[in-house]
Amino acid sequence: MLHCYLFEAKAIQSYLFASGKLRDIISASERLDRLIDSTEDCALYKVLENASLESDLIDPEKPESHTLIRFLRCKGGAFYACCNSREPLVTLRSLWTLTIQQLFPSLEFTDALSQGDDLPQALKEGHQLLAANRNTPDVKFPVGKAILARDPRTGKPGVPMSDMAKRASKDEGYCDLDTEHHRQAYQLWDMRGSAALQDNFTPNDLKGRVHYPIDFDHDFNFQNDNTDSSREAIKDMALIHIDGNGLGIILRQLNQVLADKTPEAYRKAFRHFSDALGKATVIAAQRATQFV
Repeated sequence: MLHCYLFEAKAIQSYLFASGKLRDIISASERLDRLIDSTEDCALYKVLENASLESDLIDPEKPESHTLIRFLRCKGGAFYACCNSREPLVTLRSLWTLTIQQLFPSLEFTDALSQGDDLPQALKEGHQLLAANRNTPDVKFPVGKAILARDPRTGKPGVPMSDMAKRASKDEGYCDLDTEHHRQAYQLWDMRGSAALQDNFTPNDLKGRVHYPIDFDHDFNFQNDNTDSSREAIKDMALIHIDGNGLGIILRQLNQVLADKTPEAYRKAFRHFSDALGKATVIAAQRATQFV
């Protein structure tokens, strides 16, 4: 019997644009980029280490053991993990969902714990459970009461801003908890001058020479085409992201091609695809930056 744990973050686009402030979008993107990856800097690795869970997150060629957690996918806000034993995955699920709720209180996500006679069967059941979980609403904390200060930008329950968060913004008073975390990270990670995600997407020959804007009001020369001079110029931002539906089709096609392969070949193929997708994203962003 093989066990699987599947996790997927949902509605990332709306989460990133919740406050409408460019620095919050930058910080949220940076924080989400450090959430799930195959490096020692990501939150997933920290959870595994602190829980003393054995995994192949860093080393896909790690020798097999009964309690070893193997990852088929670990990029882009989602991961699929499998293990011969159920207990390590239960521990991972408990600590991981707790971590998500602390780091990203209002981020929507789905997860599922499944089992099957082989890896394809366990994954199939897991995807069915994920689909069912998408229709189950979750309680978000802090819970909004009848009399409560709310963030004027997001409408979510407000919390007092920490001194660190205030340094990253001119706003004072209240903001929602996610925005408070974003602004703390913005200040602590010194994103005003640089950010790891931006640096990763910058071609090597342009590093240190490219300036990434952080303020809609001062870094962009918006043209006001309105006849009413009292109205502000229209400020639009484009979001480039991978086609989730198209990616799902590719994954289903990959699943069909691997249907008659060994469990090891099946697992390695999905892991290679996950790693290749991450590398392709970086290369595409670097080429786009070079072109612009």
